[in-house]
Amino acid sequence: FATFMQTLFFGLYALITPNNINWLMAVQFLAMLPFGWITLNCYTAASLNVPQRDLGVAIGMIGTFRSVGGSIGSVIFSSIFGQTADKQVPARIARSALNAGITADSISPIVGAVRNTLLGIPGQEATLTNVPVQVFNNCVSAARYGYAYGF
Repeated sequence: FATFMQTLFFGLYALITPNNINWLMAVQFLAMLPFGWITLNCYTAASLNVPQRDLGVAIGMIGTFRSVGGSIGSVIFSSIFGQTADKQVPARIARSALNAGITADSISPIVGAVRNTLLGIPGQEATLTNVPVQVFNNCVSAARYGYAYGF
């Protein structure tokens, strides 16, 4: 049941967008809640079923495979997320800017300013003198949806 619960709530991550951060917090909590339960069950099952002389190896292997599985999962996730976001974010920013009438040669500075804004560097919209603030804010929103798509 705990594994099912984790699978279900991690799958529900796909419904997270920049507009439902409360959903993110609830899903994250419910997805990670069974983690301790699963870990405790693994160690308890090993302690009760493995001969005493092999108990150290069994407990060590549980920890090793838990760490290796997490590492492999992190690499796969970050690779997919990075590749998808690298394509989606600039494309969505460009589409949003072009729909607002911004010229194609102004797209590259907008992408850089939007990324800096998302990194928390304030005042980026002021560096773009030919881009209205509302258009810049729409580009920031488009970038957020690009990251959400990658996620």
